[in-house]
Amino acid sequence: MDKATHILIERIKDMLLTAEYRQQVSSTNFLDLNQLSVVSGVIKTSSVKYFYYGGYPLAERKCLILLPPYRDSDDIDDEVWQRNFGTSDDNPLTTILITHEAKFQTKPLTHRDYLGALINLGIDRQVIGDIIVENDSAYVFVVKHIATFILESLIKVNRYNVHTEIADIEDIDVTEPAFKIVTGTVQSIRIDSMLTCAFHLSRTASTEYIASGKVFKNNLLIIKNNTSLVTGDLITLRGLGRCKLTSIGTQTKKNRYHVTFHVYQ
Repeated sequence: MDKATHILIERIKDMLLTAEYRQQVSSTNFLDLNQLSVVSGVIKTSSVKYFYYGGYPLAERKCLILLPPYRDSDDIDDEVWQRNFGTSDDNPLTTILITHEAKFQTKPLTHRDYLGALINLGIDRQVIGDIIVENDSAYVFVVKHIATFILESLIKVNRYNVHTEIADIEDIDVTEPAFKIVTGTVQSIRIDSMLTCAFHLSRTASTEYIASGKVFKNNLLIIKNNTSLVTGDLITLRGLGRCKLTSIGTQTKKNRYHVTFHVYQ
């Protein structure tokens, strides 16, 4: 275990110890996929009410939200409940809309351009969540306390002048990013078999990705090739992208399963 992982584990343990006595919502900064897997291993045996929140349902980077004992969490996994949380004072995040004049633009700005501009301001990566790039603009999910600094300091992305403002969460429609539909048949519902279909890999390549710690199911690290999938599972393959398993159909005469994926662009 490296030092950073040890520090994270100890911090989560401390938060859990105090959560039962605090009468307010508490949260971490944004966690990446590896950190989410570590935190899930620590918190799964706790009685504290919690959920992960990144600003929209398919967020990859998320914060751990700990709820006080008096808060009702029966519908905590419901998207409507989480969207209502997004408009509440308890939400530790805010969303910044970055726009620029495309008149003299020679090539589109990318996720790397926006992230690089923010990091160059001296901002810690942990307070920056997902960045959704749409045409000539981008939505950036950030921890609230850094928002004012970004609004006052970010004036350029790449070489283009930009305008920043707080986005109204009701105006943000990022429930599901752009995707292409991939269909095929697989020998089994094991994750290694599914990866070969969704990302057009060889079975050997799929197992190598799993062995190297690059495959996540619903934000949890997968280490076993025979992990089964069900409809609705979100799979992340570091370096290649993400997909959602949207259907598992009937078996063919050769006992293969018809499957459909949304592979996100």
